[in-house]
Amino acid sequence: MKKMEGRAVLCLILAAALMIGLVVFIARLAVDGDQWASFYANQHVYYEGKLAVGSVYDRNGVVLLQNDGEGPHYNDDSGIRRGTAHVVGDENMNVSTAVNYVFKSQIIGYNFITGTNGFLLGDNRELDLTIDAEISKTAYNALNGRDGFVGVYNWRTGEIICMVSNPGFDPADPPASSEAESGTFINKVISGAATPGSTFKLVTTKAALENIPDIDNWTFTCT
Repeated sequence: MKKMEGRAVLCLILAAALMIGLVVFIARLAVDGDQWASFYANQHVYYEGKLAVGSVYDRNGVVLLQNDGEGPHYNDDSGIRRGTAHVVGDENMNVSTAVNYVFKSQIIGYNFITGTNGFLLGDNRELDLTIDAEISKTAYNALNGRDGFVGVYNWRTGEIICMVSNPGFDPADPPASSEAESGTFINKVISGAATPGSTFKLVTTKAALENIPDIDNWTFTCT
């Protein structure tokens, strides 16, 4: 009788351990599943270390990036490629803030229920951005090789229309990291540090009026 009781207790302990382990696994899957699925060793979505599924489009449906078994394919227009390079990213994922790095799980169509297969809910391996490819191209050409950046957003909706940074590169043929000019793989719109331009003085003036006591008695000299 005591043996049976002991075995029953042992079974209960093992069952409890199994349940605890299952709960922990499901919790980890819910929190980290997208990172596990987008890990480069996942041969379902990678080929030779490069994303093999998913597409990225601009706000007008213009293709910016398409991945397949042969690797990434970018827009045929070199101006669009260069103008959107820091937003879309390159095949080697040199730009750590680009969508093909930050939003990998969305690009591969990861779903908590179906994983990356999409057999139940259907594949959703498309990422639609708010940027405009033609505006980005125009902004890149306007920089004309000068070091700097251009950012355009809709202040009513918060949509980012353009994020262009220079020095730029062609994501279809990115330079080696050791040979790239300093700052080539940095999106300066969100990661750079620069003195605000004249149009930003409206913002700084408003901030000063709200936060500096007795500002009416101050004198400022612009240089």
